[in-house]
Amino acid sequence: MGFNSTDMKEQGETQSQNEQLRRLLFRVIPYTPIILLALIVGILCTRVYLRYATRMYAAKARLIVNDDSQQKNTNLLDIVQIDTRDISAETEREMEILQSRDLLSKLVSTLQLNVGYSQKGYIKTGQYFDDIPFKLELQYPDSVTSSITSEVEIVGDKLRFNETLYPLDSFVTTKWGNIRWHLNKGFKPPMTEKNNWFVNIQPVAAAVGGVKGSLDVKPISKFSSILELTYIDEIPERGVIVLNNLITLYGTTGVDYKSRISTNTLNFLDGRLQLIAQELGGKEKELQTFKSRQGIVDLSAEGSLFLGQLSETDKKTGELQVQMDVLDQVEKYVTQRNNTNNEIPATLGTTDPVLTGLLNQLYQTEFELEKVRGVSGSKNPQIAVMESAIDKLKPSILTSINNLKLNIRASLQQLKEDNNKLTAQLNKIPLKERLLLDISRQQGIKNAIYTFLLQKREESA
Repeated sequence: MGFNSTDMKEQGETQSQNEQLRRLLFRVIPYTPIILLALIVGILCTRVYLRYATRMYAAKARLIVNDDSQQKNTNLLDIVQIDTRDISAETEREMEILQSRDLLSKLVSTLQLNVGYSQKGYIKTGQYFDDIPFKLELQYPDSVTSSITSEVEIVGDKLRFNETLYPLDSFVTTKWGNIRWHLNKGFKPPMTEKNNWFVNIQPVAAAVGGVKGSLDVKPISKFSSILELTYIDEIPERGVIVLNNLITLYGTTGVDYKSRISTNTLNFLDGRLQLIAQELGGKEKELQTFKSRQGIVDLSAEGSLFLGQLSETDKKTGELQVQMDVLDQVEKYVTQRNNTNNEIPATLGTTDPVLTGLLNQLYQTEFELEKVRGVSGSKNPQIAVMESAIDKLKPSILTSINNLKLNIRASLQQLKEDNNKLTAQLNKIPLKERLLLDISRQQGIKNAIYTFLLQKREESA
């Protein structure tokens, strides 16, 4: 039986590898204590680093934004074919608003995030937000124009900051604006005269940069109008508070146009109610004076019948006149509109579905235009598209308003003719009673309009 040259070669390679391994071990063994020592030192250093390194926490929240794109494109195939972007334009716009400097400036001012609190320890300096022995209040956070970090000490019933003594619970004018110091009496352990507490004050713009860098906003999936907000902070409680307030401010800043219309409707009604109340009071006083001077107590049965018949037509006339006034306001708004800051008029009594739909499109587009301008200024290409859409809506709205006005005028003319027929029959009753009826009628008209407006105000409220 002969030897295989391949087997002999493999055995030779194995012996060579074993020899190399033995030589390596003999070289390493003398250094084993050093290797073990380096390993132990590395583990200890890692533990120390993890013990004293600043830990960062991620606070998360989800927000449904006002995105109609999914309703516009309900067919998935249409969405894929028409829109190949990762996110819709509406969602992208809301993401910009949430991260805009304007909104974040309001957030910083509301929470006074441009004031930082820290305590110097043996190894590192810790940051604090709520669990602090004192609180610095800025009356006007925007008034801070320069940054400063200084130690805070308590001296009797005062606080020393930047080598200056400040009283407690009173605003003091400084180069950082009006500031007021408060002591947290519930803080434990109690504050001592020397405790290495520091306060940092910086301009709002500088604090906004830090907040913006810690905030991440993105949709949870492609085409989704649900945004996930993530805020990174070394104080987890502060991260949660920041997100909660950001969402609240976003909701306040993004007040729906319908809420504006409702508010303006209330303002319109309040103004009319005040005016009608004064006129009604004058008519009631006039009625009482007439009765007293003429010695008349009340209308006769025939006069009361006439008054009742006239009251119905007068009531309808008053309501139609209010609707005409509303249409006049809307028409003035549409024809004179030159920017999105104009006050949206009331739409009280506007029940025509065509006009209501057109006005909703107009107000919604104007509202979106206002938000885009607030975020990106006047250079955003979406602004021209929205302005063009608004200009195209105007003729249709004005045509619809004119048609409604024609119908209201026709109804008013018919009511006037009915009133004239009833008025012609008043010659049957005595002159003195006719005068009383006329004054009572005017008082009834004012009372009917007042009641109508009051009812509409309660509905709007």
